[in-house]
Amino acid sequence: MFHTTDPAAEDSPFRWLLAINPLPSRKAFAEGGLLSHLHFQYANDLHTLVATDEATGVETLRNPRWYATMCANEGTVEDRCAIIRALHHLQ
Repeated sequence: MFHTTDPAAEDSPFRWLLAINPLPSRKAFAEGGLLSHLHFQYANDLHTLVATDEATGVETLRNPRWYATMCANEGTVEDRCAIIRALHHLQ
């Protein structure tokens, strides 16, 4: 979770950024696997990203869908597209 405290970013839609840990490891690509990549969500405020159960204090994502994939810079466009194909179980 990243949060900017820059006052100039007060109305920015990117004040809060939540990212999944990158996967697979970077060495997996060298061994024939997918490029290392991550998915993220962003919002102007934490409440837009995360809901807190008032009774238990448990936090959950408001939206289970993650935004665009960010990829390691190794590989080709085709290697990056392989991530999307794998995500959607395409050949």
